Amino acid sequence: MTAAELPFAAPSESALCARSWLDRAFPWLVAALLIVGCSLRIRAWAFARSFWADEAMLALGISKRTLASLLDALPYDQAAPPGFVALVRATTWLFGESERAFRAVPLVAGLVSLPLFASVARRMLSRPAALFPLAAFAILSPV
Repeated sequence: MTAAELPFAAPSESALCARSWLDRAFPWLVAALLIVGCSLRIRAWAFARSFWADEAMLALGISKRTLASLLDALPYDQAAPPGFVALVRATTWLFGESERAFRAVPLVAGLVSLPLFASVARRMLSRPAALFPLAAFAILSPV
């Protein structure tokens, strides 16, 4: 039995070359995916598409609230965490009741989630395997 036939043989030279290339390119690939993901999220926020029905009902429920009533149940069968409701109410109080103001908190959450997801993916998976879920998270449905 030759060394190449052994089940735990050392990796071939071409495999080592490919691995070293990926090790050098990995930070750049992650940075590119993060930039693409952030760009898609900012683009979706900047175009300020109309609200979907559930977003409109949530916006109506939040926009008419006083600070004291933020912990009460939301109307129109809507539910949201109290911290989210408070942050959205604060942004609409500061910047007005527009689609962009209502979506500012989800935008920031989406932007912060990208590097956090990259960090978790890198800790849980190998470098090549971490690129696939990060790419999916960055580019699929950023709105």
